[in-house]
Amino acid sequence: MQSHSIQQACDLICSARHLVAFTGAGISTESGIPDFRGPQGLWKRYRPIQFQDFLRDPEARREYWRRKVELYPGIRDARPNAGHLALERMYRAGRLAAVITQNIDGLHQKAGLPAERVIEIHGSEAHIVCVGCGRPMPVEETRRAFAEAAAADLLLVVGSSLQVYPAASIPGETRQAGGRVIIVNDEPTAQDGIADLVLRGRAGEILQQLADLSGRQGGIQ
Repeated sequence: MQSHSIQQACDLICSARHLVAFTGAGISTESGIPDFRGPQGLWKRYRPIQFQDFLRDPEARREYWRRKVELYPGIRDARPNAGHLALERMYRAGRLAAVITQNIDGLHQKAGLPAERVIEIHGSEAHIVCVGCGRPMPVEETRRAFAEAAAADLLLVVGSSLQVYPAASIPGETRQAGGRVIIVNDEPTAQDGIADLVLRGRAGEILQQLADLSGRQGGIQ
């Protein structure tokens, strides 16, 4: 039963020495930000623009920025939901060491997590980088993300399909280092088989339950 699994997850959270959360688009859909691969995902509306196409084709660049102009107000105006706020509560209670996120919406920071505790492995909507200046991809963020994953004795994966690499390698990094993995998602993921525990459902509801239970077990309000 799900209630039993929630209690199991809470027990793992309460006993963890270094808990890291790894979040994907599924945590932000409850804030009105569409994901990419879901039934209403962006790839159902748009063909993905590959980076090499962006570089060589002026029309691809115009289409990319047209989409950004269309989608940006929704991201700008989005507010943290129960899932983001639950993770902030876990951090404030001393449970959560860091958040690695594939999301570019900044909602973890809006929820109150310190910017230095959020590793944005895919960058952020808040910044634009000129590809002509020769700056590499987010090498430092990727290095930090994998270091945190290796240090985690428990990785809480929330709302990621675990299909986009290298980010999808992060749960395997934790497992290889001897840590445990909990996956929270409303659909099966590509890596459910390596998880110690899978919780199926909406991210906000499940994370809120986990924050409530771990707070009570630890005597934290």
